[in-house]
Amino acid sequence: MFIQFTPFIACLYLNIANRLIPELFSLIVVAIFFMLCLSYSTLEITNKTNRRYIFYFAIIAGIGISLKITFAPYILIPLIVIRGIKNKLLFGLELLLSTSFFLIPALNRWVYFRNWIENLFIHSGQYGNGDSNIIDSSIFKNNLIQIYQFNPLIVILLIILTVGLLIYFIPKIRVKRKKDILFLSALSFTITAIVIILLIAKQLKFYYLSPALVLVIPAIILLILVYNRNRVLQRYLLPISFIVLSLFIYKSEAKEAIFGVKNEVGINRINAMEFVNKNLKNVPVAIVANYYGAPFLGYSAFYGMAYSSQNYKNELKPLLYKTFPNIYTYHNWNNRFNYWDDVGYTLPEIIQKHDSVFLYLGDEEIVRTIEMEVLGINRKIDCSQKIIYQNTETGEKIIKLKTNPEYQNKWIINCDAEQLDSTSNNFINKDILFQNGSTQSSNFARSGIFSSCLTNNKEFGIGAMLTNVQKGDHYLIFVWKYDNGNNKSVLVVAATDVQKYYNATSQIILKQNNWQKILIDIKINKDLNGNNLKIYCWLANDNVPAYFDDFCIEKIQ
Repeated sequence: MFIQFTPFIACLYLNIANRLIPELFSLIVVAIFFMLCLSYSTLEITNKTNRRYIFYFAIIAGIGISLKITFAPYILIPLIVIRGIKNKLLFGLELLLSTSFFLIPALNRWVYFRNWIENLFIHSGQYGNGDSNIIDSSIFKNNLIQIYQFNPLIVILLIILTVGLLIYFIPKIRVKRKKDILFLSALSFTITAIVIILLIAKQLKFYYLSPALVLVIPAIILLILVYNRNRVLQRYLLPISFIVLSLFIYKSEAKEAIFGVKNEVGINRINAMEFVNKNLKNVPVAIVANYYGAPFLGYSAFYGMAYSSQNYKNELKPLLYKTFPNIYTYHNWNNRFNYWDDVGYTLPEIIQKHDSVFLYLGDEEIVRTIEMEVLGINRKIDCSQKIIYQNTETGEKIIKLKTNPEYQNKWIINCDAEQLDSTSNNFINKDILFQNGSTQSSNFARSGIFSSCLTNNKEFGIGAMLTNVQKGDHYLIFVWKYDNGNNKSVLVVAATDVQKYYNATSQIILKQNNWQKILIDIKINKDLNGNNLKIYCWLANDNVPAYFDDFCIEKIQ
């Protein structure tokens, strides 16, 4: 029946089937829970059978949690299905013992593991990073929208399941039973899927959804078995299910897998591998990949070492140094390019070390992020950049970065808000991106016909990054603001760690027609050496919109 219900699986799960990651095992865990629930529902409930199944449930739940913490909501299945407070408490005790047993391999890194889980909970960013606010409501809401856009059919199915579970209580339907394990099983699978989706929305990566996606199939089967008790419904349930199934096959992405459509993404990525093998041998490479991986053997070696014990890492390092002496792999565990010496490097540090480096970017989203954060305004200017490979089908890009001494000391770059990039999300000037292009407005302008308009709904205006700034660097940053009575908008320069530097000012140094010039003069000291600086215009809660134009960054030393 699992195979028959394959059309309800997102292609996401089928795509990760060839990768050895914890999410892949969610199907096995859920399949065992499903069979246990079916078996449990057919037996006469006695103390003996309860104890036996409590043990089975605890073992499987313990295995799931030890595989990945996002499997933890699976414990809701036995907690809902098992009857009686004492039995639930017994399950909790056996679950604790089971989980402890399966986590024995992690005991040698217990403190690291504990801190990892704690950071995942108390921070709103990926991998325990981000602000210490548990949940960022705006990101959470946006991630829920992305989940729906990514796979609306699963969301629709969960809504149908919820409605089906509520209809169960209508007396005229005549399917309700006392101590109905089958219904409780369907309920538990549906609730668990919803809980997992809500948890994943906190720190979204689409393949994290796999543990929730595989719950939908057994939930459908269990609910059909519940409603199959009604003879009238029996006549219509099968043909209706067949029609619905056919529609889902036609509409869902799974039809590609069912009808043998080739995985074009995987095939197109082979082109990058062929290019790399031919042109990038024994050269410094900085890798920023998405979850499809990267066309470098050193990339897979990095993850093999990253998940090894410290003793095994020490054994591997001499071999990795020799085999892959010039491979650096970026990871947002530490937002650094990692090398075999356990030291995280910034991109400028790698360029300085090798004079030039080839930067591999895995997809378009990563390209935009890295261009803003890793390739700051200063990196765009003091390093020459040449795209040597680009794949429009996959979004992959390889850029050759080389030190450009001619422009290292003094330069000036501005943004007049006149042009947007192809995504319309960024302003662009001379191939350099500035953030928040969606604020472009033609209401007022100091030069040209556009400016950046900030409102309560769009509070951040023209922005940029200076990355890996060095002691002694001296920057003048200014912008022109339209004088329309708004007095709560500022120019901000802030270090990634705002405790080290934060300056928000609306102080006017010059007036010209109806425009006011705001300036921040910053000289990098030893505390800021190596840090990144975020620069942006900000409206702090004012009903009067703010208009900014002719944003400029000048390095004078």
